[in-house]
Amino acid sequence: MCLAEHFKCKVSTKTSSKAVKALKGIYGNLYSEKNVCISSTHTHAGPGGFLQYALYIVTSQGFIRQTFDSIIEGIVKSVKMAHQNMQPGYIFWNEGDLYNASINRSPTSYLNNPPEERENYKTDVDTNMLLLKFTDLNRKPIGMINWFAVHCTSMNNTNKLISSDNKGYASVLFEQKMNGKVPIGKGPFVAAFAQANEGDVSPNTKGARCIDTGLPCDVNTSTCNGQSRVGISIVINAGPLLTFINRNSYSSEAKWSYRRSSVGVVYFTTSKWACQPLHQVAEYVKRLGIVLSMNVRQGIDFKNSGREICPSVIKLKRNDHRPWITKDYPPLRRTVVKHVVNLPDNATLPVKRLDFICTS
Repeated sequence: MCLAEHFKCKVSTKTSSKAVKALKGIYGNLYSEKNVCISSTHTHAGPGGFLQYALYIVTSQGFIRQTFDSIIEGIVKSVKMAHQNMQPGYIFWNEGDLYNASINRSPTSYLNNPPEERENYKTDVDTNMLLLKFTDLNRKPIGMINWFAVHCTSMNNTNKLISSDNKGYASVLFEQKMNGKVPIGKGPFVAAFAQANEGDVSPNTKGARCIDTGLPCDVNTSTCNGQSRVGISIVINAGPLLTFINRNSYSSEAKWSYRRSSVGVVYFTTSKWACQPLHQVAEYVKRLGIVLSMNVRQGIDFKNSGREICPSVIKLKRNDHRPWITKDYPPLRRTVVKHVVNLPDNATLPVKRLDFICTS
């Protein structure tokens, strides 16, 4: 079983399939889609152009082969290092709440949820951290994976450099604590701060503030003095130690990561033994052809009550040479309605949004 956590915004089907194909070329069928899980931390400061979806590569002006190949190479290299160091051992687990490390970035929207639902939770964010501790047969620590829900956006939108953001820096701090003074990534202990249900969870615990005054922006409109300029940021999200004098987002990242790393005390108190044999589950959900029950909603009138899900593709001509379009799109077989549709309460799928609905 293999978990590869990489410091990028997203993981795509293309990324997973190419990485698994490369691993099969080395290890045969030992690693496959059934036992390799590739996850991302969702840093907003990562490189672009490695996804096969047009929407996500517009800002990078298209698919960048060098970025994509580097990601695959890094994943494969990491798995090879882990495979070469594989040894018998024990797995322990623990969980606990991590407070003052995250806020809900849309608190007013959260209040629109039914009261009976909100009553099930203590706060408007998930504060639970789940942690797995790995040791050798002598109970010597060799690794750790934890999952905590928060965006990797401690680096604000003025940052122009590639950064693994708070989770990456937390990994560095924890590994330095366990490995001592060795180069990053060269010590025997490996710490992975993985991503969980981040949703509307922000690490910028001071909230959104106006750049000119440093005061909180309006919670309902996200504006400063009623002003909202298209294309010009007048609001900045502030985290620990981020001041409006030097706007040092790096110190914000460092402070937040220290909080995350200090929660590693959960690691040292971990005593619950995962004594059952390990199992892995891979599920493929075929959503094409599933019929949704639709009502008239938000001014979009569907003449018939049933619509089925179809591929989220863009209709392109064969001679279309726009740089942000890749060659990975399947042929369009149905006409699609290019709207974001909020599904009614009686929808037959456990989802709340759908980007494309088939009309024929």
